[in-house]
Amino acid sequence: MKAPSLPAFAGRALLERLQKMAAEVRSVVEGDDVEALHRMRVASRRLRTGLRLFPDLFEGRQARRWRREISALARSLGDGRNVDVQMESLEGFLAAAPPKLRPGPERLLLRLRQRRQALQPTIAAEVGRFFGGPTPAAMTGAFRGLLERSLLEPSEEDLSGRAARSLLPLLAKLLSYENVVGTGDAEGLHGMRIAAKRLRHAAEIYGSHGIDGEALIDVTGEIQTLLGRIHDDDVWLAFLPRFIDEERSRTVAYYGHGRAFPRLLPGLTAFSESVAADRAERIEAFRRRWAELDLRGFWADSLARLQQACEVRP
Repeated sequence: MKAPSLPAFAGRALLERLQKMAAEVRSVVEGDDVEALHRMRVASRRLRTGLRLFPDLFEGRQARRWRREISALARSLGDGRNVDVQMESLEGFLAAAPPKLRPGPERLLLRLRQRRQALQPTIAAEVGRFFGGPTPAAMTGAFRGLLERSLLEPSEEDLSGRAARSLLPLLAKLLSYENVVGTGDAEGLHGMRIAAKRLRHAAEIYGSHGIDGEALIDVTGEIQTLLGRIHDDDVWLAFLPRFIDEERSRTVAYYGHGRAFPRLLPGLTAFSESVAADRAERIEAFRRRWAELDLRGFWADSLARLQQACEVRP
């Protein structure tokens, strides 16, 4: 089967991701489905990745302007999603916690729910601003224009070569973080997670046209998930001390003394210890998986195949 032309391939891929974002608008604005917000956020990431992969198909800095607008929306979605993930994690802890450890986490859950409720109007406004503005229609027109161009001006560019030249620097970026695998450094692992995410989204766009497309998607998705869970724990471990100090101040301001606060501490301390233990387990699981992939030669083989494909120019 003949591969599609580059404009047709890019147009279909970008249009699909924009449509997936648009499909979630109503649920995200109404705030009645946390998974809808998650799906829109993921689709926005994938759309930005696609625009980053095909800037030469658009006029001037058009793709860059669109990416900036999508990024502004994604930041608002990300704020909401982060709180949703925290609430889910805390609810899991509370489901198994004995009564004496519940007061602190229950107070924390209350504050998170208040925070999420306060964020919703901003999220709804950002979604309304983006989808009520001219950008989605402009993107739709441009993406359909690529499909039209593919019929009028057939492209002979080899998609596999294009994929390799796109994926190689993203894989190199991910592998540049290899030195942090054994350190547990939060900042380094966060950077590695972002690199894995970008590589995965690009590999997903190219799919079967990419070198080791399915394998690269599966493995980078696994790495991204492992690192994402470690990042969630790191966020908690940075957040909890601040929350304890702030809640102590709130208690004193409300009661005029701090005698009511100590009952919250055992549960908050237990939850913090649980998060730290979870992080240690996930770090070890990540180290083992990375070592397995390295021993198999997965990264070296993928790198070599991409480098070889890059040498074959259309």
